[in-house]
Amino acid sequence: MATEETSLKGVSSLGCTTGSGASSATISPFTSLTLSLAETLTCRPKMGPTQHKDMALNLSLWINVLILVTKIFAFIVSGSLSVLAALVDSALDILSQIILYWAEGKSKNSSVAIYPAGATRFEPVGVIITAAVMGMGSLSLIKESLSNLISNATSGTVPSLGGGGSSWLSLLAVIAVKVLLSLYCRSVTSLLTSTKAGSIATIEAMYQDHFNDALSNFIAVVALVLAMNHPNMWWVDPLGAIVISLYIMYSWYETGTEEIEKIVGRAADQSLLDSITSLGNAHHPSLSVDICRCYHFGPKFLVEMEVILPADMLLRDTHDIGMSLQYKLENVPEVERAFVHIDYSAREYDEHVMSRKVKSYQDQINMTSPQGSEKNLNLIV
Repeated sequence: MATEETSLKGVSSLGCTTGSGASSATISPFTSLTLSLAETLTCRPKMGPTQHKDMALNLSLWINVLILVTKIFAFIVSGSLSVLAALVDSALDILSQIILYWAEGKSKNSSVAIYPAGATRFEPVGVIITAAVMGMGSLSLIKESLSNLISNATSGTVPSLGGGGSSWLSLLAVIAVKVLLSLYCRSVTSLLTSTKAGSIATIEAMYQDHFNDALSNFIAVVALVLAMNHPNMWWVDPLGAIVISLYIMYSWYETGTEEIEKIVGRAADQSLLDSITSLGNAHHPSLSVDICRCYHFGPKFLVEMEVILPADMLLRDTHDIGMSLQYKLENVPEVERAFVHIDYSAREYDEHVMSRKVKSYQDQINMTSPQGSEKNLNLIV
């Protein structure tokens, strides 16, 4: 579920709007059709991006509850380990969605007094917790399936599966519903990305979840039908459960790893960094960008920009230029926060690194400045 950082070009210009409030030039016809169909089926025309996101999350929760009941029935009548793998996946789906709801709510409603830098990082934290839960559940099921496979193989027992066609037909219905939900969540992700209307971490996790469900249920159906119709192929059922569990572990490992990198502070793509640097250089005729850092601060980015202004410019003027640049940077949809540091000269070193190597800023200037540039050192405390 990798999220690509987009450039600033065309961020603020929208063309003719559709019923979903998105530009027809920025979302595909298929996405527009999917969103319009969802609006028609729910009798809620012209929903905005945030409304579509809430709708996708609510539908996912209630449909997952119904699907869990369907899979419990399929497992009771069949006794299939592959169906059990899909059942455990659905139970974990509901748990994970509760976690994602919590994270979404915390990111939106947390107090600025408690979280001065904002609480948007709760969303990737929720995704990471979900990935861990999915991994532990899948690992437990792999252990059970391997135990069953080895036990039956060594004893020569051929387990029988019941349920007839009702068990696998119910799973086919689940597959169809999950495919539709995954398409809807994918379309909502595209809408949010195109309109810059909010974080996509939670809705992308839902898309990943529905896609995994559709695939795991398909494998469960194939394994169940083969094991039911060919008793000598009984091993396909526990093997199918292992394959389902391994895939779920792998997919959520990738998702969790990506969110961890966002929290840790992975650097932005060069295209976004270049766009933000160009924005800074064009801000004022007397200003030039010395250093620009842009890295993840949760779902969005934190920008640190070091700029150069004339040494003889008034403090009032440098402050106003710097603050107006900060406001401009923080209005970029991808940016969570921006810090602008004003200097009167370019530096050949990283000031954050050097601050750990010398006792004071005055020592640093004495080490690096040419003769005569320390005329104002007496002002440094």
